Amino acid sequence: MLRHQLEHCASRIIRFTVAVCFAVTVLGFLSSSEATAQEKAVKEVIERSVRTDDGWVLPVTYYQSDAGKETPVVVLVHGEKGNRVMWKGLAKTLHDRGYAVVTFDFRKHGESSNDSSFPGANNRRLTPRDYQLMVAEDLEKIKEFLLEEHQAEHLNIRKTGFVCTDLSCPLVNTFALADWLRLPYPDAPTLAQRTPRGQDVRAIVMLSPDEGAPGVAIGNRLRQLADPRFDIAFLIGVGETDRKDRGAASRTEKKLQAWPGESEKEGDDKRIFLLEYKGVGQRGIELFQPQVMKRIRIDEQLVGFFDKYLKDLDSPWVSRKSRL
Repeated sequence: MLRHQLEHCASRIIRFTVAVCFAVTVLGFLSSSEATAQEKAVKEVIERSVRTDDGWVLPVTYYQSDAGKETPVVVLVHGEKGNRVMWKGLAKTLHDRGYAVVTFDFRKHGESSNDSSFPGANNRRLTPRDYQLMVAEDLEKIKEFLLEEHQAEHLNIRKTGFVCTDLSCPLVNTFALADWLRLPYPDAPTLAQRTPRGQDVRAIVMLSPDEGAPGVAIGNRLRQLADPRFDIAFLIGVGETDRKDRGAASRTEKKLQAWPGESEKEGDDKRIFLLEYKGVGQRGIELFQPQVMKRIRIDEQLVGFFDKYLKDLDSPWVSRKSRL
């Protein structure tokens, strides 16, 4: 009798334990599924910020895509006396065409602020050192933000493009070259197997480009950046009657084409383009003024350029987490 009662009790305990384990498993599965659903990117515009190591808080407007981890990303970089709001129209166009887009305010521009105790932290006067730090700090923090989104599988950082204007062009080109010179992590026997840390910029649009910025001399960097092994595509846009250009766009093209045979390339092999907009005197961001854009369709030209040289790239998403 006692034995029968003990066996019955044990049987009930086992059934209860199995039921609890099953319930826990189901709840765990549901929780995991819910977390996965929450992590999936939603197509929306998000206001964020990044903080540089020297205390500058840079506002970021992030046009997040819902197309998944193969989504290309374009960073729109304002020029002299500019801000991220100026890019709103182009950002929306690219976003609607399937791109993730990032705009931001450089230090001492727009809504950027400094929360550090460094002497003169909130002095808005620009110095050559500020331009150097726009490369070493500001653009670097934007890259870190892109890496976070890449690892979250919201975009493919290996398909990164830039649009820059006037003074920001030498800054972007300097940053892009530094990014291409980053060595991968030493986490595998061969170079091809190692986890990359850079070499992500694949297309650059320069509008009314300046040939240098205070403290940032471009020098031979354009030729280095145009190394055919990097396979970066370039588009230079300039108004035909832009008085401030003074041949800068043409000289930029020639520096990019300095590699043997580059200027003779045609068709699908061609990767360096100079567009002179007839009868247009506006420069940089002014090329997106409604009356100008209606004539030259610069927005459609840029989308077509990025579609071919960024979106269609055969460069699948890979994790950027080092094996070390």
